[in-house]
Amino acid sequence: MHNAGTVIKVNGGDAVVRFARSPACKNCGACIYIGDTDAQITLKNTVGAKAGDRVYVELGASSFMKANVLAYAVPAVCLVAGVWLGSLVNDIWGAVLGVAGAAAAFLLLRALESRFRRKGSFEPRITGREAPAQKANDAE
Repeated sequence: MHNAGTVIKVNGGDAVVRFARSPACKNCGACIYIGDTDAQITLKNTVGAKAGDRVYVELGASSFMKANVLAYAVPAVCLVAGVWLGSLVNDIWGAVLGVAGAAAAFLLLRALESRFRRKGSFEPRITGREAPAQKANDAE
């Protein structure tokens, strides 16, 4: 995901960026939705942007895919594995172990969330800022 947005305010080392939502936004959930067309997110201000600056925000495709695999595929695999293992005993055990496997996967991912957040693995980041001359040309 690549997007350009406007810095609304700067809080210490963070910048609040607002931008037009792209079609990919509906599947992500990283941002706060502002109405039907805009999104807002707080990111590390790695480029020294100031309020009013236009910045480029990026979430790499590989990070997006890894996050989706972790969020959807891992619990699904654990669900199927639990159902399969439990069904070797009987159907009730299949249902119980399937639900338990999916729940265990979600709990594990929830426990690892703080580690992912610290590393910034799956978070969008500010990759650049428009030069002041570009902003003036865009206004014309």
